[in-house]
Amino acid sequence: MSRFPGKKLPPHWVYIPSRREIRDLLRDVVADVRCVEFDGTGSGPSSVGQLLGYLERRVVDGGWCFYLRLWGAPESAVGKHRAELARAALEAIRQSVAECLARPPAEVAKPTQLLLWFAVETDGVVSKCSVEPVDRYSFSAGRWWESPG
Repeated sequence: MSRFPGKKLPPHWVYIPSRREIRDLLRDVVADVRCVEFDGTGSGPSSVGQLLGYLERRVVDGGWCFYLRLWGAPESAVGKHRAELARAALEAIRQSVAECLARPPAEVAKPTQLLLWFAVETDGVVSKCSVEPVDRYSFSAGRWWESPG
């Protein structure tokens, strides 16, 4: 069972995808999602795009486990593309979980983070997502992995 701790966003900031959209996704995905955090405001758009959050993926006690952290984005940065951004982020998360579950869990598998980067361009939303190994430069998910949700 996933937990959904979170921080309230200031006016004119939104979580993408929303709590409801994440709950709907987790009802459809059969995976050990240990925690979903809605963690306050992000940094806003950059030259790369908008970083909405990350999905950490690792093997714990012989099975794949996941942790999702999302940051708020300024409404001005997402504009009318909010629904399209949410669909793209949900699909990236769903695909990432499915890819992991399709592989046998091995304790030697290195943990990774799927960075949820998206750019809003004239053609619409473009995925700039990337998978990075967890190292000292990664976002920290803390020590919550030690006990199941």
